[in-house]
Amino acid sequence: ARQGVVGARIDLVGDGVDVVNHPGLARRFAVMRELGWFLQVQCEKDQMAEAAPALRATGLHMLIDHCGRPEPKAGVKQKGFQAVLALGRDGRATVKLSGAFRFAHNPYPYGDTDPYVAALLRAFGTGGCIWGSDWPFLRPGQRVDYGPTLALLQRWLPDARDRKAVLWRTPARLFGFKS
Repeated sequence: ARQGVVGARIDLVGDGVDVVNHPGLARRFAVMRELGWFLQVQCEKDQMAEAAPALRATGLHMLIDHCGRPEPKAGVKQKGFQAVLALGRDGRATVKLSGAFRFAHNPYPYGDTDPYVAALLRAFGTGGCIWGSDWPFLRPGQRVDYGPTLALLQRWLPDARDRKAVLWRTPARLFGFKS
């Protein structure tokens, strides 16, 4: 923490949902609470629906990675995505508007992600969203470049003030950047 660390990540995609109940994590979560850290959560599809009760019980603010990686074919009412939205409405989390290529079924410009991003913006507001390029682009399955990922943000948030909130004000608060 003295060196600027402000959070830790848990990967439900790689480790499975049961990792949130691992007995060794209870003490780590307590230490994170004492330090004022957040818990970054990578999840996909309906994983958050199952993990949310245990994650809420940690008492930690969460940073949800890659829009929660919903399944576009399942619609915005899918259980996992609804659990992500509930965290935003409750003020329990921040969401990273990133990794559209990780859950889109359509090729760039990933138009099938737009309803999810719109729902996230309604639930979290710009004060609960940050943007991420997702660089380095590990195992993307297709070519991904920085510029087009930034162009998505301009489409999702056409207002410059909203982009400033997502690109600067919210991350500054979450990560403790000095203004």
